[in-house]
Amino acid sequence: MSMSIVVPPLRRFAIESLLNPVHIKTEPLELRAMTFAKDLTGAYGLLDLRRDTQCFLSSCTRPATIGGLCRDHTCTMQGCRNISVIDGMCRYHGTGMDADEEGGALTTPRMKVETKRLSTSPVAKPMSSMNMIQPMSSKVYVRSRYCKVADCHKLRHKNGLCVAHGGGWYCKVEGCTKHSKAKGLCSAHGGIHYCRVEGCTKYRKKKGLCIAHGRDLFGRSDNRDMDELGAVVIDNGSGAIKIGFSGEDSPRGIFQSSLGVPRNPEWLVSHNGGLKPDRDYFVGKETLSVREHLEIVDPIQRGVITDWEAMERVWDYAFEHEMRMNPDAINMPVLFTMSPPTSKTQLEKIAQIMFESYKTSAFYSMQQCVLSLFASGRTRGIVLECGHGSSHAVPIFEGYALPHATLHLAVGGHDITKHLELLLNKNGYSLKSHHVSLFAGIKESLCFTRSDHESMPEEKSKPFELPDGSVVTINNDCRSKATDVLFDTTNLPDDHQAKNSKSLPELACQAISMCDKELQRDLKGAVVLAGGTTMIPGLSKRLHKEVTTKLQESEIRIVPDYTTRERGYNTHRKIAAWIGGSMLASLPTFKDIQITRQEWEEYHESILDRKCF
Repeated sequence: MSMSIVVPPLRRFAIESLLNPVHIKTEPLELRAMTFAKDLTGAYGLLDLRRDTQCFLSSCTRPATIGGLCRDHTCTMQGCRNISVIDGMCRYHGTGMDADEEGGALTTPRMKVETKRLSTSPVAKPMSSMNMIQPMSSKVYVRSRYCKVADCHKLRHKNGLCVAHGGGWYCKVEGCTKHSKAKGLCSAHGGIHYCRVEGCTKYRKKKGLCIAHGRDLFGRSDNRDMDELGAVVIDNGSGAIKIGFSGEDSPRGIFQSSLGVPRNPEWLVSHNGGLKPDRDYFVGKETLSVREHLEIVDPIQRGVITDWEAMERVWDYAFEHEMRMNPDAINMPVLFTMSPPTSKTQLEKIAQIMFESYKTSAFYSMQQCVLSLFASGRTRGIVLECGHGSSHAVPIFEGYALPHATLHLAVGGHDITKHLELLLNKNGYSLKSHHVSLFAGIKESLCFTRSDHESMPEEKSKPFELPDGSVVTINNDCRSKATDVLFDTTNLPDDHQAKNSKSLPELACQAISMCDKELQRDLKGAVVLAGGTTMIPGLSKRLHKEVTTKLQESEIRIVPDYTTRERGYNTHRKIAAWIGGSMLASLPTFKDIQITRQEWEEYHESILDRKCF
């Protein structure tokens, strides 16, 4: 049931219109201005104004609108009814301070009240009732917060100047052009934000204290002492590094494991003023802005570390920038995940770097596939891990990988990206000049996989926006056939090392058949998928059909199953190895299996044979 209200002229009303619709009837020849409120306590009210009502400014004769001001003296920002003071905007939207024409002095009491009201009210707050009591001065100018250099419209930073005109915060050491970090000094001259506790070399996080010394000030995730923090968990993947503290739900840092070396360092520094003159490499997010001027180095190839110098620089970035720790003195246990192809020599090298270069208090290493199985809540099963550079089929019994049945396939997400690039070029898409990251983005957002007998989706193609703003439509043929390299290795280039080798379903079937028959039943009931490549839609369904056909078994279960999804593991299998490591390192028994510094100094590499296997 609707109700009607007759609004007398020149009066305010607070109307709540949440339950019943309200219709307003007004007298003829009235100009009605209404603002509705969500509730009575915060009501803006309604204001009726006759046509002969003038602007409240003394020297203005134009008709008033909502709020009592004419259009010329009202802020031009939508929804704002404050008085305009600079370029048609109020002091909030014009970033200015108002004053009258008499030497900047706020002479009238009315102006002082208005200035105080403007400085305390939110932007969307309407003009108060005192706007309709006393007229204000019509001439208002602004003492702006912009650079004081004439014709410069940039915001000032220091001494009334913008950064371009010398107002930036630079190091106070004479001749130094780096930005200051603390006490007017850059990092090189002592401005690094270290913990203020004497003898502590960790970076400070809040109120001058590091995580360990400021735990009472931090949030829930950091409100723990060094023992409760557990260990640093590093998932050293071919495509991305995942690093964080044990016991947490997700890693604190995820970034590409590649390293960028400038092709012309002098030219790069001269054309990018924010870069350090001695900058000789870029890691992680730093490479995004200058990627076209870098030579990309991948220290990990197919799960194996091939460039140790570049790898150490990537780890330096992970500890210093992602974890906010001093890379020269970690003083915490480190759980390091390794891929199945990692040799004993490489594991010894990793442990040596962690103990001697990063000064870790303890070290432990475990296979990524075993940790991925832990993340799914199991200790028995076979893990099919599809990473950036390679894929693996690893049977696991009670938390131990079975090396005699572990099989590898040198095909991963990077090969799918390259095959997608080849398909797009064959279909007439002119994308050869774009970086490989563009094709990786198309793969992650548009690609899917299907069996040969499955029907295509109803949509024939999908659009994809390029970095320059143009849009291309990718047909279903390119979107679906890019993943065929995992199921049919004959689609790989002729010079590929995995050409004509076994496919991923064949790898899983062979690994299961190489185990004892008593264990095969457990393996068939838990085929766990892990790695970012398994996130491609339809991959779980196709694997289930092909493995079932090859083994002639009806009890094959793929985790996550495309029919009965397991809660929690579906979206986290991209970081499953890190989550499993976080779970393992947070257990009280982790202290019993880790290699301490004393054990390393006494037994050196031989301790790895007894504890890391």
